[in-house]
Amino acid sequence: MATALSLLVGLGVSYVVYQLVFYALRKRMIRADFTLPNLVRKHTRSAGLFTLFGFVLVLLLPFIPVPRAWLGFINRCLFIFQVYCVAWLLISLIRALRAFVVAKYEQSVGGKNHRIRGVYTQYKIFERILIIITAILAITAVLMTFENVRQLGVSLLASAGLAGVILGFAAQKSLAGILAGIQIAISQPIRIDDVVVVEGDWGTVEEITLTYVVICLWDDRRLVVPISYFIEKPFHNWTRNSDAIKGSVILQLDLTADVDGLRLFFKERISANPLWDGRDAPVQVIDVVDRIQHLRFVCTAANADDLFHLRCAMREQLLQYIAGHLQDALPRNRIESIAPQASPAPQNHELGHA
Repeated sequence: MATALSLLVGLGVSYVVYQLVFYALRKRMIRADFTLPNLVRKHTRSAGLFTLFGFVLVLLLPFIPVPRAWLGFINRCLFIFQVYCVAWLLISLIRALRAFVVAKYEQSVGGKNHRIRGVYTQYKIFERILIIITAILAITAVLMTFENVRQLGVSLLASAGLAGVILGFAAQKSLAGILAGIQIAISQPIRIDDVVVVEGDWGTVEEITLTYVVICLWDDRRLVVPISYFIEKPFHNWTRNSDAIKGSVILQLDLTADVDGLRLFFKERISANPLWDGRDAPVQVIDVVDRIQHLRFVCTAANADDLFHLRCAMREQLLQYIAGHLQDALPRNRIESIAPQASPAPQNHELGHA
């Protein structure tokens, strides 16, 4: 009964302190335009409560009537519980800080998506690095509570030089991948939601980890690429500096095609399409090859997805217009027949003399 009552008191005190802390955060959030308290409360709700509960149990342990022989085991369990809760709380605070930085940067740049994605990618990778470090330290602290593991740790520290060389040689590819992930976080050749072309496949960057990148292809397949690929090999990034993008529709028509009429029709149809961002829409004869002229109809859109659908719509409407009104504009092969000339009639000299 005393133990159960102590646990209930500890849980109650923790809950009261938790509510007081976050009540102050809510007041702070109401008085000023400050999003950090709300994000801290959102991400650390459970972790903060359990961390407070662990510290209250440590304070109440001397007053709980338990057998002295159990104290060592209970202390070890409480320490492990505290380490787990503190690590959980630190990870939650790291995530809240990343969300806060991205939100504040989003307000400062005025909604420029490509810059927001760059900051999000950068902090996402550093967040994972900090989470991994926190988890390793927590696991190390828990394992060091066991005597056998502590002795093993001392032995490993004594031979740290040799162990470091062996581990570095064995995990050189993994370490290279992690370093490549850090390099991508700093230089940012790719970011979350970037439109890229990798190995001939067009897709969107969905996830960036320390070892691999997940690309969502246009048909909803997932292409998993080692992160070192984006450091060592060339690739296309359509949204590196801006989401706005330019594309074209190429048609091969006869030399007698009415280019001015097609230019007027294209300008009319693209102006009526909501996917066009209004930047540019020229029509140009870019080449003449083998009695055929190549016409380029330039389309511009706010992002790569809109551009793809805009190009498909313009290509379809142009083909319908040519098939219905300009059949003579389609490529044709011309054959010209030359009639043989008649030979001159022979003159009768004798009849003329007569």
